[in-house]
Amino acid sequence: MEMFYGWRRKLHARFDASSRFKKNFLKVASASLFAQALPVLVSPIMTRLYSPHDYGVLALFAAILGVAVAIATMRFDWLVAAAHTEKSAAYIEVIGILYLLLMSLAYFGVSFFGLHHTIAFVDWRIIDPFLWLVPVAVFGSGLHTLFSGWFVRAAHLTPVARARVRQSLAVVALGLIGGIYSLGALGLIGATVLGAFIGVGGLYRHARNDLRRSLANIRALALCAKARAIRRRVLVSGSTGIINVSGLLLPAIMISHHFSAVELGWYALMYRLATGPVSTLTGAVGQSFWGEARSLANSNPKALQALFERTSSRLMLLSIPVAIACLAGPWYVGLIFGKEEWSGAGEVLAALTPFIVAQIIASPLSSVITIMRHERWLFFWDLARTLVVIAIFSASGHYNIGLTTAVLSYAIGMAVMYALLFYKTRRIIVSQG
Repeated sequence: MEMFYGWRRKLHARFDASSRFKKNFLKVASASLFAQALPVLVSPIMTRLYSPHDYGVLALFAAILGVAVAIATMRFDWLVAAAHTEKSAAYIEVIGILYLLLMSLAYFGVSFFGLHHTIAFVDWRIIDPFLWLVPVAVFGSGLHTLFSGWFVRAAHLTPVARARVRQSLAVVALGLIGGIYSLGALGLIGATVLGAFIGVGGLYRHARNDLRRSLANIRALALCAKARAIRRRVLVSGSTGIINVSGLLLPAIMISHHFSAVELGWYALMYRLATGPVSTLTGAVGQSFWGEARSLANSNPKALQALFERTSSRLMLLSIPVAIACLAGPWYVGLIFGKEEWSGAGEVLAALTPFIVAQIIASPLSSVITIMRHERWLFFWDLARTLVVIAIFSASGHYNIGLTTAVLSYAIGMAVMYALLFYKTRRIIVSQG
């Protein structure tokens, strides 16, 4: 930890952190990079404690969990972050928590009565022994998401970064313990679930005083009125969020249906390897950009355009070494992670390159679309992306195309979709200026 904080001090010394954007970026990026890099650094150990099949089970669990969390949060965190007053944000936060609790209880019912088996394109045999953990994980992850929205609105991102560090340390430590005791997929899944609650605990400790102050004057009638007032935005933004998450997580679900659990494990680990530390930086850029763009959108559109151009240029530069590392995957993945079981995963990493590069450049800046109230366009973009994912993997399964070719086709399709997203974001900002 001392090494991490020393590295963070060097970052602050090197860059002029005079603007709020730079300060927030440095806080989130430095802590979150550690949080995401740690699992990647211990992966060579983890892949010798767990098999590709275990990682495949975890990937399917995480995909189902991600979609379930998106349904249970309906992007209330985005509405909290975009609220104009603290009182309005507090009302939306409470509505989001109540809805999350209701959906978590509903998931318990679905799991208990076996209603999930009506969804035919998921291989439930792989995941059935662990489904009872989904509602628990949904509640913990949902609270983490909602509390993060509160801090993003205040542009106070230090607690969010620290929570990620604690969560990452917990997941890695618990995963290693599970591997040592040969718990298999349960060790990986249990670490994920417990880590979510450890992360949200830190966020709550930082938010409780502000929340208590903001919630002191909340009244039931006013809460109901606020729920009615935002219901349309919740439906549009929430539906967009569900489709957005589904587009990202559907590949794991579709791979589980058309390919083996071992191949799913290859895809899952390589996707994590390619997006882990990088998504920390892009996520930090995205959250910091959101906080700055929200204040500049109406007050200084020219400054927003300049911020967009600077940020997009830096993201393009960041994508170059990431692309090189992904394309070199076939030469080092097997050697690092275990040649016998993981050698085929290197080709999957190389195939993901077009998608990873496009996502790095476009995704962190797309919050402008929500800030400028273009949620309907984003909804149709997410819907189109999801349909592209379904079409590509369904065709791959139908024509018995190999995993690497299927992933490459998916990556090219996603690159085209993210290029469209970047174009729309830039067009909105230019029109404002």
